[in-house]
Amino acid sequence: MLQKIVGPTISACLDSLWWIPATVLVAVACFACTCTPVLLDARPIDLPIAYREKARDPFADTARLPLRDPTNFAEFGPWSHGAKLTPRIVPSILLAAATRAGLHPYMPATIGGLLLLGSLIVATARVTGDKIVGSSVGLAAAGLYASATSFAVPFEPKPFDGVALGAVGLTVLAAARGWPLAVAATLCVACFCDERAAVSAIGIACLVAFTDTPLADRRRCLAALAVGIAAYAVVRAGLGAWLGWSRSDTSLLALGVVRTTLPLAGKAVWVAFEAMVVPIALLAWVLGRRRQWGLLALWSTGIAVSLASCLAVLDTSRAAAFLVFFLPAACAGLTRAGLDPRVVRLTVAASALGCLLLPTLDVIAGVHTIPVRSWLQRDPRRDAVALINRGDRLCEEGKLVEAEETLEQAMHLDPFNTKALERLGIVYAAGGRHEQALESFLKASRLAPNDPEPHYNRGILLAKVGRIDEAIAAFDDALSRDNTFRQAYFNRGVLQLRRGAERSARDDFRRCVDLGGNLPAQLQPLLADPTPP
Repeated sequence: MLQKIVGPTISACLDSLWWIPATVLVAVACFACTCTPVLLDARPIDLPIAYREKARDPFADTARLPLRDPTNFAEFGPWSHGAKLTPRIVPSILLAAATRAGLHPYMPATIGGLLLLGSLIVATARVTGDKIVGSSVGLAAAGLYASATSFAVPFEPKPFDGVALGAVGLTVLAAARGWPLAVAATLCVACFCDERAAVSAIGIACLVAFTDTPLADRRRCLAALAVGIAAYAVVRAGLGAWLGWSRSDTSLLALGVVRTTLPLAGKAVWVAFEAMVVPIALLAWVLGRRRQWGLLALWSTGIAVSLASCLAVLDTSRAAAFLVFFLPAACAGLTRAGLDPRVVRLTVAASALGCLLLPTLDVIAGVHTIPVRSWLQRDPRRDAVALINRGDRLCEEGKLVEAEETLEQAMHLDPFNTKALERLGIVYAAGGRHEQALESFLKASRLAPNDPEPHYNRGILLAKVGRIDEAIAAFDDALSRDNTFRQAYFNRGVLQLRRGAERSARDDFRRCVDLGGNLPAQLQPLLADPTPP
């Protein structure tokens, strides 16, 4: 008797947890085909200044960070991005907690990415009644840039995106379940992760409209979406007034629209949907064939408005990540339209396979595209090494502008390559841009804390500009990491001699010679012991 009761109960529990192994398999597919998970990369993450400030104080106004040179895009870019981080307090709190706990700064984003995949799988399976379709949507999302930006660092560290996408994933799950209070709460939280989460409300609204639930329930969920966005706006305004936040930075809005071209719009579609544009277009065709003009207008307008919102900012690819939530809506629409379930399965599964195998693109602006690293695709770090070598040759030939462009391309391919950063610093120094050179050397030293080369190059530059004490400290840092670095001993000895510390200079020169170095003839007498008075 007990077996008859317990057996079905256990079976039901296991059946209800089917989404866990499905999410694990989807995550493995994502890591294999789309992006290298940053948590498995041993190299340290050098967060931009605004994120470091948010990790220190989650409620900080990062729009007030100092900006020394507004004409320097290398400095203006991180500053302008930091001006948008002020109200994103939820991922700021999580980043601060992860930092204080000694965890990787991308741990919250990684958890958010897993929430995104799991929520899409469960929500799609619920609205379609088909676990295969749900799993296929998870695989499709695993191949899109939305997953790459959650788990990886394809261009520069931005650890808030994955948290925002995970929060919106919970909103989709609540909408599929028909829980209006949870819809409003999670969407409000998602907007406090990233205000662009409001764009995802369009896709979720389409999902709700296509679900086969009572009209009153659908209206409540649609109203909950509006309430969530309104609550965010009110609470944000209140917090801003209370904490004295600066006004929102809207300087980048509409620049993308002014410069929008057809290729850019096409790339925005690619980043958002890739091969999943097939079921999205199929739904529009089916609705038109069945003369469901109201739903067709809702679907077409939702897609168009969402893509336009992506093109309204320069950061096209990151905004397009929030369009991933149209995928479960497309599946719900095809199911409600009465399309043969086998056709739905085949279409979604084939499109998911295309998303996994086709290359995921990085930042999209004009014609600028960069492939994201993956374990199956070609590793761009090999190309970065070739570019670094070419940059060295150009620098030796005195072609500083070409050398700089080449080394910046190497940095785009491998943002953590310290050699590219060091060479870029050398090029800056050769062109007289000393502050930028010092910044490159400092960033390289943070990325490779045990490498003496960045400290040595920094010491050479500081000595060149007459900052003797700082140069000696930089050589000290280099020698603390490699006590056989004879060039560092020699240069530190020269500086010690210039400031009158002859005994310290003699010790450095002797150490240099002991390590196989040679001294110029005019310095040879210093190796002899001084004659006692």
